[in-house]
Amino acid sequence: GPAVRLFNGKDLTGWTMKDNQKETWGVKDGVMTDKGKPFGFIATEKDYTNYVLRLQVKHLVKTNSGVLLRSTKLEGMFPKSIEAQVMSGKMGDIYNFHKFSLKTDPKRTRGAGTRKIHDSNEKPIGQWDAYEITLNKGDLELRVNNLVQNIATECQEIPGKICLQSEGGPLEFRNIVLIPIVNK
Repeated sequence: GPAVRLFNGKDLTGWTMKDNQKETWGVKDGVMTDKGKPFGFIATEKDYTNYVLRLQVKHLVKTNSGVLLRSTKLEGMFPKSIEAQVMSGKMGDIYNFHKFSLKTDPKRTRGAGTRKIHDSNEKPIGQWDAYEITLNKGDLELRVNNLVQNIATECQEIPGKICLQSEGGPLEFRNIVLIPIVNK
């Protein structure tokens, strides 16, 4: 389907957040800013199921964050979802929250987390990293700077929000574009 710009570079239209996050998220110079505290997330107003999500992330310090996929039950810090990890040095790891159904390589999986396939290929702190997340039916692929870092299969196929986490330190996001995958 046609690409959808989830962030317009001017304001947070199309996104929603809890009251305690109102001071955490903002927009400056065409970039979505995340102060990192208090912990929480910002979520798309709409639900999405099958798509390619492209975004750029800049770590301003070593910190934690994530892109939550097919998020439902938006309660607490971690809604039921799949997390495409954004933690410094860990981009490409996968987490499943509240036993979100998916299958990963058991050799790289411990508890709810699955380590990425390759060593980190992130750019130095202060530079933009490209993240491409493909979620199509039951298949998930995470690309960091054009390298496939992780895959999962048999992901539960349900509509849900896309959330960006605020987990401790400042980050910036830009060029957040979703390309719907229309399956027949």
